[in-house]
Amino acid sequence: MLLDGGVTEPVRTVHWPHRVRRKSRSGAAVAAVSLEDEITSLRRKMEDAFLECESLTSDPVVAISRMLDAKINEYMKVSCKD
Repeated sequence: MLLDGGVTEPVRTVHWPHRVRRKSRSGAAVAAVSLEDEITSLRRKMEDAFLECESLTSDPVVAISRMLDAKINEYMKVSCKD
């Protein structure tokens, strides 16, 4: 860099001593975390439905179980991509 009078000053690079770089998550990793949360929520709902109905074959329990199966399958597809 030229200063007044034609003197050059070396270019200095600023280094941040304790700067932490976060790894960005891939789209698949973000989707997997979201699916894990949904799976956990559905499991709790299914447990609550079972406690309320006292039957594993009651309509609410079976309906939630099917949703849970679909989410687990979706999770497996996403996690196999990584």
